[in-house]
Amino acid sequence: MAPPTRLRVDELMDGPDIAAGEHHLALAGLEKINRLSHVVDHLLPPILDLAGRLPRQEIELLDVACGGADVPLELARRAGEAGVHVKLTLLDRSETALEHAAGRARRMGVAYTVVCSSALHELPPADVVSNSLFLHHLDEADVVAGLANMAVAARRLLLVSDLRRSRVGLAAAWAGCRLLSRSAIVRYDGPASVRAAWTIDEMARMAIAAGLTRASIRPTWPWRMLLTWEREATA
Repeated sequence: MAPPTRLRVDELMDGPDIAAGEHHLALAGLEKINRLSHVVDHLLPPILDLAGRLPRQEIELLDVACGGADVPLELARRAGEAGVHVKLTLLDRSETALEHAAGRARRMGVAYTVVCSSALHELPPADVVSNSLFLHHLDEADVVAGLANMAVAARRLLLVSDLRRSRVGLAAAWAGCRLLSRSAIVRYDGPASVRAAWTIDEMARMAIAAGLTRASIRPTWPWRMLLTWEREATA
C-alpha cells in the first residue's frame, strides 16, 4: 500500500504561545508513547557496541531537540547499568522542554548539561549524537542541513529515530494518541506528525545529500525508522 502524500502543517507544540502546563502534559504523553514504542531499545545497542570498542567505558552523548528528554535520560540510565558512563548533553530550543527534562533528570538521578539552541545551529561535539522525532517537523532542505550539522558534531556515531509515513501508521497514531494521552496537543500533533513523516526511501535520499553515504536506515516497530551512521576511523 502506497503511503499518503506528505503533508506538513504547524504542530501545536511548536507554537510560541503554548501554555507551560499544556506543554508539560504533552511531553508526558510523548514519554508514554516513546516507552511503548521501545525507542530506547533501538538506540541503546549501537551505543553499547561503540563503547565496547573504545579504550574507555565512557561515552559523550549529545541529544539534539531533546524535548522532555525521556529517551536520552533512559539511555544514560540503562547504559550506566551496563557499565558505560554517559556524559549527557541535552539540547533544545524550548526552555519549557528543558525545564521538564531537568525535573525528570533530578528524579532519575542522572547528571546532565543543558544547551538552549537549535538543531540547525552549531552543535557541541560528542562521541554520539542522537535525535528522535524531530526531522518530520522540517522541510527537505532543513532535513539535509540538520543531518549534515549533526554528523559534523558526531565524533563517532549518529543515531536518528523518527516516524515512517504510512496509512496504517496514521490510523494507529490517531487511535493511540487518544488512548494514551489526555493532551489535546498530543491528540492533534500525533497524526499530524505521521502525515509529515518521511519514508525510508526519502530519508535515504536526504542522508546521501547530507554526505552520509554510508548511513544505514531500517524500519523499527511501530512504524518508525532508525538511521545509523558511523564516522570512518582515521589512522
